Amino acid sequence: MTRPAVVMRLAESVPKGSHIFTDHFFTTVSLVEELGKEGKFGSGTMKANRLSLSWVTYRTMKRGDYDQFIAKNLTKMYAVKWMDNKSVKMDG
Repeated sequence: MTRPAVVMRLAESVPKGSHIFTDHFFTTVSLVEELGKEGKFGSGTMKANRLSLSWVTYRTMKRGDYDQFIAKNLTKMYAVKWMDNKSVKMDG
């Protein structure tokens, strides 16, 4: 069973309209899309190699800088990247 499949299995008992948070071990774009199709919301930190979009700016980021991307699709997904001590990416 894949990591997103584990989350989907556990989410079967969660009512529609619920918000499910995951860490980078489980979060993928397809997981957030699947949760959206079932009327649930998903957010989580994400590994860069699982984020299927390239950031518009490739500038050197200092602590506190951020970039964001909003996808106008079925689930109205957005992604945010900010710089803490390391780069952090979040999908929701």
